[in-house]
Amino acid sequence: MLKRMMNLAVTAALAIGLAGPVLAEEWQPDGPITLNVGFGAGGSTDALARAIAQSIEADTGWDVVVENLPGAGGVAMLSKLQAAKPDGLSLGVGVSIPVWIQLKRRGDQLPFTLDSFDWLSTMGRAGLAMVVAGDSAVQTFDDLLAKAKDSGVTVATNGPAQEIIVRALATETGADFRHVPTKSGGEIIQNLLGGHVDAATLGGAHVPYVQKGEMRVVAGLAPVRDNADLDVPTLMEMGYPFAIDASFYIAAPAGLPDTAKAALSGAVDQALASDGVQKALQAMGMDGNNLGPDGTAQMMYDGLETIAGMLAAADQK
Repeated sequence: MLKRMMNLAVTAALAIGLAGPVLAEEWQPDGPITLNVGFGAGGSTDALARAIAQSIEADTGWDVVVENLPGAGGVAMLSKLQAAKPDGLSLGVGVSIPVWIQLKRRGDQLPFTLDSFDWLSTMGRAGLAMVVAGDSAVQTFDDLLAKAKDSGVTVATNGPAQEIIVRALATETGADFRHVPTKSGGEIIQNLLGGHVDAATLGGAHVPYVQKGEMRVVAGLAPVRDNADLDVPTLMEMGYPFAIDASFYIAAPAGLPDTAKAALSGAVDQALASDGVQKALQAMGMDGNNLGPDGTAQMMYDGLETIAGMLAAADQK
């Protein structure tokens, strides 16, 4: 699956580079474009969406408005988006994994499926990792696993996806991995550096601490290795069939014309190279990457299959 996603990323980038500028001339919005963000103002998704919007306006002259529609990890936003006209003026911005969890947990109660949307672009993937304190005796994931089997370990988490992967690991390995729920990344950092937990799951916030030697990455939790330490393998590379793919996506109601898809995805691709967006990405410990319409759709469908296995394992604990 990972190899196919990498190939799609290259193909999509080439397609955007070759066809995007031409098709962009064939399609222009006939009104302001609204980026409906599935999370509240001030968070990482909102910050990235606003940086993208500002860059697109500067590059194209289009009017791009950002509106926040928080609720259930993007469900409220997608519920509204699926009923909008597929004219390129109503777009949605969210994070992949909360949608997968909601679709698997209560898909029969939702007014949409993945088929309800045209998946236009990705803006980046959050760097998610399992970390320990820099002064911990644990050096690798194998060390952490041995400790979990011997005396148990506590892992601070923040959100359902992180909890699911910790519970799935406990089922897969038979070891005593215990998740400790927290309310924020800041609370996770305090617990880990204060010695109150053995390990933690963090997305981006750990990067400066790793650089200063105050934290150590023991496993990447995303499908690709964590930027904070590219020498450390992912769980999937170590043989565990679990990954949290927190990709930031842009979607539209299904039925969007191909010319609009190419123009909008091309505009995102160009925005990702801007100074403003690069600064926003760096602040979150992320690299910007646009998989394009085909690659983004494949990522969403593949991820829905992956989360099903994680949920099944997690529910056994």
